[in-house]
Amino acid sequence: MSVRGIIRYDRYPKLDRDLVNRAVSEGNEAAVERWHDEFQPLHFEESATRRYGYQKRSGSGEPPRVVRRKGKLANVTVANPKYLWRKQREKGHTKPLVYSGRSEIAAKQMVITATARRGVGTFTALPKYFFQRRKDLRQPDKGAELITVIEYEVNDMARYAEAAATAVLNSAGASSTVRT
Repeated sequence: MSVRGIIRYDRYPKLDRDLVNRAVSEGNEAAVERWHDEFQPLHFEESATRRYGYQKRSGSGEPPRVVRRKGKLANVTVANPKYLWRKQREKGHTKPLVYSGRSEIAAKQMVITATARRGVGTFTALPKYFFQRRKDLRQPDKGAELITVIEYEVNDMARYAEAAATAVLNSAGASSTVRT
């Protein structure tokens, strides 16, 4: 995700490169914090599959019970063994990106690093299986799904970054006109 903007300064008596870099860094940090506090939890809600366009999981679109086709117990109705229905039976939910709940808890632990060029949030506690997948088996890319953002979220984070950067500049006495 990338947000670009133009900042034009009308009067700049105390404005220097360090101040601008600090302001932009604060803005980047505010944007990442906004995502982590407001938008990241939305990825673990039932509606996230539709909102963020997650890849379908095994068993979605199928009934909870199926008729067995082969073997000694042919034509017997059994619980659907696919991932989505197994998770529903065993864990009692169909939240995306969550099976036992450990990944949701681990995703709350994030270290934010911000510079004038970019703001980065690093997940320090997510298990490695979250980022491992086999493309040949069409497994979902959970890591990419977790950090997916939609246009509304980008615009909201840009407003927060703009407000934080403007606050730093105004505290130094520089009046600014900001266009994004």
